[in-house]
Amino acid sequence: MSQSHRRFSLDTDQRVLLIVFGGLVVVGLFAFASNPPRSSDVASGSSHSAAADGGEALYRWLDRLGYQPQRIEYGPFAIPDTADLLFVLDPQSDFSNVNRDTVLDWVRAGHTLVLAEGGTTASKLLAGLDFALDNGAARPVLTTSQPLWQRPPVRRVQADSEYVLDAQKRKDGYTVYLAQGSSASSRQPIFVGLGLGEGRVYLCSAPALFANANLGKEDNAKLILNLLEAVEPGASVAFDEYHHGYVQAESIGAAIFGTRWGWAVLYGALVLAAYLVISGRRFGRIVPLVPPGTRRSSGEYVAAVGGMFRRAGRRRWVVDHYRRGLRSDLGKAFGLDPDSPVAALTDEIARSSPRPIDRAALLALLSELDRASSLGDHAYSDADLLALSKRLAAVRQMVLGR
Repeated sequence: MSQSHRRFSLDTDQRVLLIVFGGLVVVGLFAFASNPPRSSDVASGSSHSAAADGGEALYRWLDRLGYQPQRIEYGPFAIPDTADLLFVLDPQSDFSNVNRDTVLDWVRAGHTLVLAEGGTTASKLLAGLDFALDNGAARPVLTTSQPLWQRPPVRRVQADSEYVLDAQKRKDGYTVYLAQGSSASSRQPIFVGLGLGEGRVYLCSAPALFANANLGKEDNAKLILNLLEAVEPGASVAFDEYHHGYVQAESIGAAIFGTRWGWAVLYGALVLAAYLVISGRRFGRIVPLVPPGTRRSSGEYVAAVGGMFRRAGRRRWVVDHYRRGLRSDLGKAFGLDPDSPVAALTDEIARSSPRPIDRAALLALLSELDRASSLGDHAYSDADLLALSKRLAAVRQMVLGR
């Protein structure tokens, strides 16, 4: 097998790790695609939202009816010159004074505004028409107080409103189409109409009346068809998305952090980066590679083996290595059996050696090596091994001359 092939091959652990991370990437992609984080593209009342409380169904339905729906978004707030009707459904941010005056002047010029918002705090646009919001009784289905244009007839609508319109500051007249309460004195308006200059305004405290989930219930669609009677067939209808947060122009950053597939791709990239970091992590300092053809010295081998045994704490093996090495050298030098008993081996060496032998020192060293080779690794410390190696060197010099 070539060196390049060995370098790029994967062992079993790396294959398992790669499979696991690949599975996480696939699962993450499907998870983020099917259930993305909630962001501005799912705001309540937005014509971009397909959620139950969104307004995308109304936008698409008007397009199929032959009208020309368009959105006010991504730029300064400005109502298109071609628009005849404006839907402001559950705005998420308040109107500035300039934007409020822009809408009111546009209505006075002969156009139609449909404003639906809930909550206890009225927007500046609703307050500019002398209306406020107040808590009411939760009644999902309401009956019309009086007809609109009756083309087609509207009797009951699905409103799901917990708020009512407060007209105490209103001095001019208005028409109540939907209200809560049984008696005329206690009825609280939900949906009203009023004139403003040459135009017409419809106010509603139940944005759910226009929501995706309720458009096909009761007579909700018929009520919207009655509102469209105020404009010409095929007219341009605008939807305010500016106050749903669609202010900045689309960009790569918005696509990545604001859409479901952007989050999925980002998740996959993070998992892949984590895999590369984990699989490439080093557990020690970098050791430079040896150039091809370079042979290591015996000193490097001895240092490497010694370091390995020292880190492993294999001191008993080292002592046994000393014992076997000394007995083997003595047996070869004097023609003796290296496994002979210590006393017999010592006596024969002292008798036949041409050099003066300290029999007691040789006997003590051989006896100690025999005993130590059967003990545990912790019988000798590093200092003890160093002292033993010095005694061993002295005995070798005495007996063998080296």
